[in-house]
Amino acid sequence: MNKIFYFAMATAFLCGCSKDKEEDPEKMGSIYGVVTDKATGESINAASVELGTYDLWIQISSNIPRNPIVLKRTVTGSEGQYEFQEVDAGDLYYVKISTEGYEEQYYRLSVQLGKTAKGDIQMEKINTYMTVRTLDVTDIGGNSATLNGIYDYTSSAPNEYGFLYATQSNPSNGGTRVTASLNTATSNSYHDFIKTITDLPATTYYVQAYAKNSRGTEYGEVRSFIISGMPTVSTLAATNVTANAATLNGEIEFQGDPTYTEKGFVYSNTFQNPTIEDDASATIKKTVSGTSTEFSANVTGLTTNTTYYVRAYVISSKGTVYGESVSFVAMYVPDDVVVLLSDGLMVQKVDISSSATWKTAQTLCETSTVGGKTDWRLPTISELTVLYNKRNTIGGFTATYYWSGTQDHIYNGSSYIEYYYKNCHFADGSTSYSKAYILYNNGRISESDGSKIRVRAVRTLP
Repeated sequence: MNKIFYFAMATAFLCGCSKDKEEDPEKMGSIYGVVTDKATGESINAASVELGTYDLWIQISSNIPRNPIVLKRTVTGSEGQYEFQEVDAGDLYYVKISTEGYEEQYYRLSVQLGKTAKGDIQMEKINTYMTVRTLDVTDIGGNSATLNGIYDYTSSAPNEYGFLYATQSNPSNGGTRVTASLNTATSNSYHDFIKTITDLPATTYYVQAYAKNSRGTEYGEVRSFIISGMPTVSTLAATNVTANAATLNGEIEFQGDPTYTEKGFVYSNTFQNPTIEDDASATIKKTVSGTSTEFSANVTGLTTNTTYYVRAYVISSKGTVYGESVSFVAMYVPDDVVVLLSDGLMVQKVDISSSATWKTAQTLCETSTVGGKTDWRLPTISELTVLYNKRNTIGGFTATYYWSGTQDHIYNGSSYIEYYYKNCHFADGSTSYSKAYILYNNGRISESDGSKIRVRAVRTLP
């Protein structure tokens, strides 16, 4: 019997509590506020908002509650707004706002029965002693783009820098964050940084550079760019080039959104940038079937010793896009030479000498008949640097000095003139000069103390 009594009492107590709980909303109010940037008035979204009570309000440099008790948390919305409902009326509360790049802010307020307390808060940016700029977006493709930024600092260097991008106009609030690396291609007193992003759906994007140090985060201005969804294609170098045929090569880097419907090549010996709209008598169109992103086409009937210009193309419902224009000369290429089409050079595959004075090197080149050609010569110093940069493609080089045909300086003696010619070291690409020969006043030439180094012959393409 006692157990039944205690159970009934407990049930009644709980019911009473439930009834009181149901009546609580009548003793409550709410809080609503908007968080903005103090300098610009712009709303700040995704900021952390904390509601709590406190023992004492301490006024030092800013208002700080002592012994805070956190009651609720939320974040600001797209317009910087926040709200707390069902807050006990009659009590004193604090609201704390915190977000990256801003000084933490506290705000105290009281809530009246059945009313909404106003809690608008303005945020002040932290002084990071940095400046950040968002530069123009470059290399915009069908689904990719390169983001560019620059920072400078007077105190604490940044430990992170990068970009925020989004499809809404304020990327620093909720945008996708990507870190970047310094752009080594530039040289100035500032610090350029760069990041290429890919797999972007077609739409308008907004980007903002940022840099972060121990004090906070600094942002650059907002810039926009448009991803079109158009396919992207590259024209690769022609291969298997002969006197009247060649293989054209291309690569699709992005298939488009929607996917392309046709691909191929256009080539011409008349137009440097041929298109599919050109007259068929001047430009030839060659379509390629299949779905491979790397594609080729064999073309014949070319005119010997004629320069042709080729572009890969792709057609989609959004239009036609072309790769860059690449040229080649329809000509017979012997097995013992390499053609550097973009540099206008033909290069012998092996050194013509491993140790020759400059005069001997000049004679060896000019009398060479490799590949049936008789116009071989020493490369200029700039051409020799090209050979160094493409040494792996050409092959057969040794990591030592090579003669050039470019004179560096002369030295006038009392009865002679010393001639010095430039060279290039194929271990590191550095250039210097070596003594070539001595011309005496009586016309005698001496190479007895001239340098002896390696020789590679070149000729100019027609």
